[in-house]
Amino acid sequence: MKGANVDAEIEEALASWAFDLQKHPSQTQDNACILEISNIRPL
Repeated sequence: MKGANVDAEIEEALASWAFDLQKHPSQTQDNACILEISNIRPL
């Protein structure tokens, strides 16, 4: 689960890693989401 800064955190991760990503909205907290990440590999 990630909060309001999720987009900045994804951008930071993309500087070092490649991955497939799906965002799912949180059902319990506004401005939050669940990240489903697969195919993680270093750049």
